[in-house]
Amino acid sequence: MTHTHTMFEQIVDQIVEEVQALPIRRRLGEGDLPKLIASVTKLIRDSAGLHLTKAKNQEASVHKGSGYYTADRYKKAHTYRIHINRAFSGMEKLGYLFVTKKGASDGAAGRFLTRYVATSKLTEMFAGIEPEIISALLPTHDPNAEPIRYQKKVPTGVFNKQGREITRKDLLDYKDNNESARMRQNLVVINKVLAKNWFDLDVTPFELEAVEAEIREKAKNNDYHLHINLASRSLHRTFNNTEFTHGGRFYGGWWELVPSKLRSRIVINSKRTEEYDYSGLHPNMLYAMEGHTLPGDPYDGLIKDVLEDDAEEARKVCKRAFNSMLNASREMKAQPTGIKLSDYNTNWATLSAAIMERHKPIAHYFYTGIGQKLQRIDSDMAEEVMLHFAKIGAPVLPCHDSLLMHQGYGKELQDLMAKAFRDRFGQEIGIELECKMPYVPSDGESGSMSMESILKGVGGACDKRFEAFRGKVDDRE
Repeated sequence: MTHTHTMFEQIVDQIVEEVQALPIRRRLGEGDLPKLIASVTKLIRDSAGLHLTKAKNQEASVHKGSGYYTADRYKKAHTYRIHINRAFSGMEKLGYLFVTKKGASDGAAGRFLTRYVATSKLTEMFAGIEPEIISALLPTHDPNAEPIRYQKKVPTGVFNKQGREITRKDLLDYKDNNESARMRQNLVVINKVLAKNWFDLDVTPFELEAVEAEIREKAKNNDYHLHINLASRSLHRTFNNTEFTHGGRFYGGWWELVPSKLRSRIVINSKRTEEYDYSGLHPNMLYAMEGHTLPGDPYDGLIKDVLEDDAEEARKVCKRAFNSMLNASREMKAQPTGIKLSDYNTNWATLSAAIMERHKPIAHYFYTGIGQKLQRIDSDMAEEVMLHFAKIGAPVLPCHDSLLMHQGYGKELQDLMAKAFRDRFGQEIGIELECKMPYVPSDGESGSMSMESILKGVGGACDKRFEAFRGKVDDRE
């Protein structure tokens, strides 16, 4: 046995030994054995961690093409020879994994990854554990995964029905420097705190299935499946250039997939949370850079003659248009994907002109790609706040440019977010309560604000998962 502590590690050891014993190939030597353990660990975590509801289509995805497994910083622990030919093929042959859809390739675009699920033979190895509890027993992340990533959109030469070229996002190599080393070490500190705490979604199975369906609909054109896998609790930063000046926001946590309307249902260690957001963050940044103060709501009223019931949704459309204009490196002639302005009896030319007119002091920033530079700044602000709380072992969950944590830290979180902005721009900015618990659950009864209720937290499957997670941590200690 390689491990002695947790149930999960014992399961990994058993499956590794069974794969090694298959007669089709010779046993791997000591030098390759850690790679086989890493691959089996990943395949179990990616598949078994999805057993949260009885909904269909909770499939994991895997690259089976040998060309994907080139030696680089992102695939240090996973090679085609071991990850696919040994681990995946072996676990499939042994009946632990079942392929639900074979992968297919259409040149540079239109690729569909192989999809697979954990079989009952695999999930039943977690003796006495209900399937929806398994995720709490899985490791939080791959320790060999690269936390600082450079991602670039690559044209494919293939066009969709609307005449737009299809692009794919590739992870590319980069040269390390002092900055990447510093950010990598900070992520080690942050992820250690995340690994010691449990984050869950306090919803009914019906609500969770609806969330999963919404996530699948948004990702239907991707070559992979997105799911809420509660084992995905570690973060990485993704940049858009090798100088680390563009992008840099934090990704990797399952909570980022949760629609905003249900993020109030996220719990930390079975306790209620609050989410805070900067008010007009990027507009405030740009106005401050020009020595001005943002005059009012930057998105409200840009679309004329909107019915009162549609006003909030129209504002969201304007915000998305504003950000698209900041992120684009050249003038956009057509509305961004996902925006349907005909619903509001207007068009892209009218809306973009209204945005330029409303924001004359910063109009020269539109269509320059500066939005990605602003993301680097706001991600550094988030890093600063997360590191502050990491020193006391308190986890903070980033979600784009908002931050979520236990509601008892609400005032301190607001103060630190405001300070991070003030230190960089010399101005104040509003910090908004995006969402909080107590909430109104599906039975229509309002949550309690009593101290007893706050300390007790919430019940249901998420409480069971927390208890299982806490037992795993106690075993480690």
